[in-house]
Amino acid sequence: MSATQYKWIRAYRKKMARTEERELSIAEAKAELRKLVSELFESKKLRDRTKGERMKDKETKTNEAQGTEKTLNLALEDELEDEMDFETAFA
Repeated sequence: MSATQYKWIRAYRKKMARTEERELSIAEAKAELRKLVSELFESKKLRDRTKGERMKDKETKTNEAQGTEKTLNLALEDELEDEMDFETAFA
């Protein structure tokens, strides 16, 4: 084997070693990126679920308040009817 062939082979092996290192670092970077994206989606799901729960709680409180208001209105109407009946009875 001549010196030139030896240099070419050695240069080729170095190039392949750098290529393998680069591919390995790219693979590691992709794995890290997948991990980060997965964590991001998990946190988004958690945030969305939390937001949904907050909306549901707000809706429940609104419905309870409306139910209480309706109950009070019905009680007030009943009292007014009773007063009108009382006044009508003694008029």
